[in-house]
Amino acid sequence: MIPDTDPLLRATADGDTACPDGRALAALGQLVRSAATPPRRSDLAGGVLARLNGASGGGRGSTMLSDEAIDAFYDQGDAGAAPGLAALAALVRDAGTPPHPIGLAAGVERALATSARLTPARMDLATRWRVWSAVVAGHVAALLAFAVYQINTTPPGGDPGSEPTISVAANGGAGSVGGRGLPTPVAGPASWAQMPSGGYDLFALRRSPELRDAARTAAGLGASASTVTAALAWLQAQQDPATGRFGHTPGDTAHDVAVQSLALLALLGEGLDAPARSVSVRRGLGWLGERLAGGEIHDDTAAGLASLALVEGALLTGDPGLRAAAERQLARFEGAVPAQPGPSGLGGFVLLALETAEQGGLEVPGRVLEVSRRNLGRALPENDADAGRLGLAALARFISGRGANPSATRLIDALGESHRLPRPDFAARVDPLGWYFAVLAVRQQGGPAWEVWARELQASLLPCFVQVDGKAWVPAAKVRFADAAPDGDLFATSMALLALQAPYRYLPVK
Repeated sequence: MIPDTDPLLRATADGDTACPDGRALAALGQLVRSAATPPRRSDLAGGVLARLNGASGGGRGSTMLSDEAIDAFYDQGDAGAAPGLAALAALVRDAGTPPHPIGLAAGVERALATSARLTPARMDLATRWRVWSAVVAGHVAALLAFAVYQINTTPPGGDPGSEPTISVAANGGAGSVGGRGLPTPVAGPASWAQMPSGGYDLFALRRSPELRDAARTAAGLGASASTVTAALAWLQAQQDPATGRFGHTPGDTAHDVAVQSLALLALLGEGLDAPARSVSVRRGLGWLGERLAGGEIHDDTAAGLASLALVEGALLTGDPGLRAAAERQLARFEGAVPAQPGPSGLGGFVLLALETAEQGGLEVPGRVLEVSRRNLGRALPENDADAGRLGLAALARFISGRGANPSATRLIDALGESHRLPRPDFAARVDPLGWYFAVLAVRQQGGPAWEVWARELQASLLPCFVQVDGKAWVPAAKVRFADAAPDGDLFATSMALLALQAPYRYLPVK
């Protein structure tokens, strides 16, 4: 379809009367173009330079460009800005604001009023289609609402040692699904810190296949369901039932611990409602606990991944031994919290482990958590930072209840730029590890930003899987950094799974 041959496009260019509504379409195009044309030229150079020269010339404005002032303005907007920065922002906004509002609605309606293309029958069909779409969307939203619920670990009238059940009662009635009560829809908390007092379950969406499927479908990743199931089967088949170790390389390096932890996190991300998966997870956590008991891991990423696996395992299984192992591992970060997130924000696995443990009621050294939040969560990335680094900064703000701050909005906007979207590189390799924190952050944001990321993520990852006899895996050659490592297929498959599980790994906050 090109303007020279397509009558609709030609009509918008020159009002071709051979096309129905040609003149009206051309007039409509001109209306849009004129409304989008800046009414005046804005030259900011002189005013901006004057502001900056005043800021760096000493006196009262000399602190305007300090790191602290810029960080406060980036994170809080005008409310936290030094007077000079607020004035500079006002100057830029004023130059970019049209002197009169641009309203196209009335003009568009007039241009289309006599359209031969929009007959009453067509208008009625379009209206009906909009109604049908709204009804379908409403059903999806209602289904997902049941995925946000409270878990009551003591059955009504039962004792604390009884089997956990889901709280019952919605709209004055009670339902039953598979012998369990119908979950009660509730609003999500504003931050992870509010979960314990509000009775929320961070892992609520992992608790049943129905909830996982509903969350995955509503998030636009429904096409990944069969691949995820097959990949989980492949992961479990890689485990030695005697030792609990995944794969066949007998190494004991930090990399080995990291890969084992990734495999466990992928299995934990799917919940423990399947008996075989539960057994596999417990065996793997046993191996990991023994390995960590032998000494510290002197690698921030590996230590963070191992800690996160132990924390999630302890909280999902309720096992006292795993709880103790997780708390011992977290205590090792005393004086050893990474000073910065690093490339792709990979130091953020330490922050994620500590925040998860804190909201789940595990013992976390207070000083360690505060240092981690300062070094890894609040630290602002550079403008040219990669997707993972930006994603960690945004995710930390959602976790702490600051997802509505201007800084979080700017970070999410930056993740929507084309060069940061989850797409294969020039060698057709994907990078799920480098994208991971961005995936989690944009999922928390939801809306149009997530729609774009979900579409790109699914299109990039699903073709990488090889499927044979009901099992699926990602060859190491298709994932950045995986081909140079032992157990590269294990690393590649686990990381791809973690990214595809984003819709239900954590309960969304407001």
